Amino acid sequence: MAEKKKRILEAKVRERTYEIPMSENEIELQHNIIQERMPNITSSITYASRIQNALVPPVEFIDKLFPDQFYP
Repeated sequence: MAEKKKRILEAKVRERTYEIPMSENEIELQHNIIQERMPNITSSITYASRIQNALVPPVEFIDKLFPDQFYP
């Protein structure tokens, strides 16, 4: 019985040892994808921020036009 458990454990160790490099490759692939997409995402966020800042007046301006309207 002990010999059978030993073989099972050894098989699990071999299987997991095989899985580690596969996981590392998957992580590296995902990292590369993120690095490729990051500049586009960042530029899209910057562009959206510029549009929002152009369309929405500053809070100070709104406060001057509508004092005490948005505060209790």
